[in-house]
Amino acid sequence: MTGSKKLVYACIVDALSNIYSKDPSVREEAYNWISKDEDHLFSFNSCCLVFDLDPKVVRESLEKQDKWDYKVKRFRVRDL
Repeated sequence: MTGSKKLVYACIVDALSNIYSKDPSVREEAYNWISKDEDHLFSFNSCCLVFDLDPKVVRESLEKQDKWDYKVKRFRVRDL
């Protein structure tokens, strides 16, 4: 995986981890980033497309997780 792809991956993993944070402001920031339907550099949509993921499908999957109240495994970029 290239360095730029690792950076995009880290952005996605960070947001997915942060939606389960104990800190409400951290959760809100992650939720807002994931929820915005924007297409600019480092938007959630653009980051998903780097990995051939449909951002709408990812959002729908998260919404099915009981309002995103779910324990997520924390991945580390260095493990790739």
